[in-house]
Amino acid sequence: MRLAPYTEYRDSGFAWLASMPSHWQQRRIKNILKEVDNRSSTGSEPLLKVSQYTGVTKRGHIGDSGEQDTRASSLVGYKKVAKDQLVVNIMLAWNGSFGISSFEGIASPAYCVYEFRKQECSPIYVHHLMKTESFKGRIKIESTGIVESRLRLYTEDFYRLEISLPPLKEQDAIVRFIRHIDQRVNKLIKAKKRLIELLNEQKQAIIHAAVTKGLNPDVPLKGSGVEWLGDIPMHWEVKRIKEIALHNPSKSEIKGLGPETPVTVLPMEAVSEWGVLEMTMEEKLASVQSGLTYMRNGDVSIAKITPCFENGKGASLDGLPFGFAFGSTEFHVLRPLSVITSDFLYFVTRMPKFRELGELNMKGSAGQKRVPSDFVKNFQFGLPSQPEQDQIVLYLRQALGGFDKTVDKVRAEIDLIREYRTRLVSDVVTGQLDVRGLDIPEIDEQFEEFRLPDEEFYEEPELEEALA
Repeated sequence: MRLAPYTEYRDSGFAWLASMPSHWQQRRIKNILKEVDNRSSTGSEPLLKVSQYTGVTKRGHIGDSGEQDTRASSLVGYKKVAKDQLVVNIMLAWNGSFGISSFEGIASPAYCVYEFRKQECSPIYVHHLMKTESFKGRIKIESTGIVESRLRLYTEDFYRLEISLPPLKEQDAIVRFIRHIDQRVNKLIKAKKRLIELLNEQKQAIIHAAVTKGLNPDVPLKGSGVEWLGDIPMHWEVKRIKEIALHNPSKSEIKGLGPETPVTVLPMEAVSEWGVLEMTMEEKLASVQSGLTYMRNGDVSIAKITPCFENGKGASLDGLPFGFAFGSTEFHVLRPLSVITSDFLYFVTRMPKFRELGELNMKGSAGQKRVPSDFVKNFQFGLPSQPEQDQIVLYLRQALGGFDKTVDKVRAEIDLIREYRTRLVSDVVTGQLDVRGLDIPEIDEQFEEFRLPDEEFYEEPELEEALA
């Protein structure tokens, strides 16, 4: 399957697109889309949400109650959405928070809903065209607001935007080609993700064996009295975390610092499953001291909110620019006492059983569950002497290093695949490559639409909450 440019091009007349095939049309959004505002009288329809990653999807339900997952007191008056209509989050349209709906339902009254005026457009083609980086840049220019976080795409501004439009039959061919590419990309990424899962399972097994049994296979064992832990080395002690570490320690040690003292802010995004990334921010003490969680070098941080906890976000903190930091209140912070090292405590919280039991003890509504502090403080484990802790930590760092390098390599490959897909789709929907005449195989029945990275970790807030 070889792709080549079209034979003839002309100036598009658009700021966001230099040229387009000669036979394509220039159209304004106002000529192909019309805003609709039909309201629900009962609020009983399926509740929809919009994100830059997953487009338009259904919101979940809370537990077994069947209630829709929303903080709104009533859904009466929410906007009705039909299949193939465009739903736009006006606050975040500039970053791609819009999409064509595959569902009938209702959406926030703060969203805009549009239907297609004529049958000259494939909704999915328009969706892919609007998702290109160049078109999103055009949306950003037309959005109203002083700073990026306050930009709004109002209907009259949206109507001014222009798109390139091939004949309908050609639009359908482009959509079929994209679905074919997405099927191949999804299969390849799924295989690579499965490899990462297998590598992580091996890492977890190595951590579990070392932290629960030590490194000497011939050491005498004794019963721990903890069901999941089983036997432990004879000279180890069973401890609860609250016996060997402080939980969310006091900020009292920094009370003498001035309000203009620079501090590090550690957002949740800066913490991966294996430690702190480079992304930190500098703020003034006065602006962050209240409402954020205090931590310092030597502490162990653990994400408490789902799905960050399940995905292992946590770190043994070291090398913080000012020696201490403030982070999200969605962190549990543990400060080791003299009997345990920071790194060994970190690996205790990396054990698969800690994650498994933490998930079972989570509290809260669907999508917003948290691991309670009581679980963390009362978690039991086997504690060796500090010299043995150091030996175990050194062994784990060396044993897991190769796994981490392999996982990083596979993740980099996934990123390259996604970048290739994004560039290819952009070239096809803007007419830089011609898909006419290609023999495109049938799509599998189990085909799933392509999703951007980290879609499973992203939960966009309801718009009316953000506007409050």
